[in-house]
Amino acid sequence: MKMFQFSMQGRGHVKAGIPCQDKTAAREAFGTQCIVLADGAGSARLSHFGAAAVVETAADILCREFERFYAAATPADVATAILKALHVRLHEVAKERECALPDLASTLLFAASNGGRYIIGQIGDGCIVFSREGESKLAASPEKGEFANQTCFVTSAHSERHFHLFKGKLGSIDGFFLMSDGAAESLYQRNTDIVAPLVRKLIIATFCKNQEWLQDTVRDIFDREIMRKTTDDCSIAIMPLFTNYKDFFDRLDRQDIFRLFYKAKYIHRQYTDDYITILFHSSQTEDIAILAKLTGLKMHILKRRLQRLRALGFREVCKFL
Repeated sequence: MKMFQFSMQGRGHVKAGIPCQDKTAAREAFGTQCIVLADGAGSARLSHFGAAAVVETAADILCREFERFYAAATPADVATAILKALHVRLHEVAKERECALPDLASTLLFAASNGGRYIIGQIGDGCIVFSREGESKLAASPEKGEFANQTCFVTSAHSERHFHLFKGKLGSIDGFFLMSDGAAESLYQRNTDIVAPLVRKLIIATFCKNQEWLQDTVRDIFDREIMRKTTDDCSIAIMPLFTNYKDFFDRLDRQDIFRLFYKAKYIHRQYTDDYITILFHSSQTEDIAILAKLTGLKMHILKRRLQRLRALGFREVCKFL
């Protein structure tokens, strides 16, 4: 699965001994892939259990019922079906934990795709971003209440009225990115509606880099930048929608491509075509000798390029080394 999810406990919760209340899920089944994020309410003592139940239940029903939801006559029909499933599961958790339903309150964000189509949904704050033609833009604005830190939750009365749902054809959309309101403090400027360039870079990296590289890189970015701007938990979930490496490179501008292989400000571009050719052909074989023939590279040069690509975290090349 070329999807990625990451959560980190906020400084305020570490200090207070409160577990991370943000939860995420990524799922692929029945021809559908989806990402889900839930931010547990800070005022709800067991919201981390509620958020965990929400993301797992939502991921399951989105994969299983994508066709029915996409064909539904109205968004209200979809909202009702999803909320019913969520509430059934939350009542089970409330019984297990011997608590009231509001103790499990959380928001909900999701993006699901199947066959060139998408469905996205939002209850509460946090952001859904889509990437298209080299830019990242907000798909739905975070919903806030009348007072600071107030929003709607899955467990709120009349939550169906605050359930924002959208569907459509993917067209040139090449990725979705979910972020909790804590992460949005760094990745989204509310006053200008501008999404940080890092969002697009992470969508690109999720498609081509391995999970270990992503975890280490994202953790470092969160430690150095994102967690310093908020005391809240921070979480993201990413779903790139490139179909193959040709589609991937066709959609990137030259600067994006160079930055995949070089970190320096002034980059040496001599071997870029070699790297791209290797990645193009890497999915066609698991035999390094065949790869050498496909790329036209001498074996010692190919091995050197493969070592470089592995060091940069590219997932497709590890099988050759």
